[in-house]
Amino acid sequence: MKVEHRTFMDIGPRGGQEDAVLVGTRIYQQSSLELESEDEAEYLTYCVCDGMGGHAAGDICSRFVLDEFNRSFNHQTLSAEGIDILLNMIQTAAEGELPLNSGTTIAGVVVTKHRAIVFNAGDSRVYLMRDGELLRCSHDHSYVQTLVDKGVISESEAFTHPYRNVVSFGVGSAFSELWGHTPVHYKVVDVMPEDTYILCSDGVTDLIEDQVMETVLGPNPITGVARLRTELKRKTLKDNTTFIIARVAG
Repeated sequence: MKVEHRTFMDIGPRGGQEDAVLVGTRIYQQSSLELESEDEAEYLTYCVCDGMGGHAAGDICSRFVLDEFNRSFNHQTLSAEGIDILLNMIQTAAEGELPLNSGTTIAGVVVTKHRAIVFNAGDSRVYLMRDGELLRCSHDHSYVQTLVDKGVISESEAFTHPYRNVVSFGVGSAFSELWGHTPVHYKVVDVMPEDTYILCSDGVTDLIEDQVMETVLGPNPITGVARLRTELKRKTLKDNTTFIIARVAG
């Protein structure tokens, strides 16, 4: 299986880079990054972590979680159940090794020849672009998503809500009391040629609504990367801003 991918990171106005990405088996946490590459393997993994700026050592936590995930992921964890066990192990390690109250989101996809496993804890997202249509595969753990789920507000109202950045779950000691009560979100998707996964931190989704992202990236997100970068900078970056676009070969 072959996957073409583009990775973008920008520190934005922040004093440090608290986002981190896993691209295949390589981890990046840089102030600025524009990467074009192609991988071929039995399975390929892509993740975005966004360390919590309001918590201690967000940059350390996001890097730690991806280091642990990359080191431990293997054929035995190649399922939603296996990833869940692994993330619980990483949570336990984070509680023991990282600073008190540190935390990070994680959103990822493991792509195989026949299926893709999407997972997330927090409000970093995974989208699938198929036949020109953008589908959100992740599900935010956030205060405003809870309001949307209950029908209190709409998705468009959530985009401008004053508390849209309140994250209700993630990895790290900041979320210790929630593990065992709040599930990581999983979605298993059949893989089709030219499926394209878009993973991003909230530095992207705070600036661009889903329907705008679909227009900017469509119909071929790989060729729409430059347009997405331009649109983000036109709106002025407000946070660490990171995305991965990964396209399954046709």
